[in-house]
Amino acid sequence: MKNVWILEDDKRYREKLEDAVKGAGFSPVSFSARNPFLKSFFKMDDKSDVYAMILDNMVPPFDEAGSLARKNAGIGIIDKLGRRGVLGEMKIALYTSDEMNSEIERVCKTRAQYHCKNDGTSWIENFLNE
Repeated sequence: MKNVWILEDDKRYREKLEDAVKGAGFSPVSFSARNPFLKSFFKMDDKSDVYAMILDNMVPPFDEAGSLARKNAGIGIIDKLGRRGVLGEMKIALYTSDEMNSEIERVCKTRAQYHCKNDGTSWIENFLNE
């Protein structure tokens, strides 16, 4: 089964994403903070094991209590992995409550799809299977 990595700090949304990913026939691998997500990704020998990423755009750097969410964290991950040339053909979605803005628009022109949290998760099956 193909892995879909999820970065979402809100447990309610994370569980909905996991259920939708499973329902589409994929295996979710979830994180609630940026640094553990990146650390795990860079430790992997075979990055092609990650079929897709669904990234919240505002997450904390650490899992610890008191670690505050940072705006554009999802965009920062896309930029960082893109600069390192490790994204390949990986599918990427920004799943956020942020309104469309120039930074989101920039990454969506080149790498990612934008999906608003208010729209739910019905888009996931099409995103993963297109």
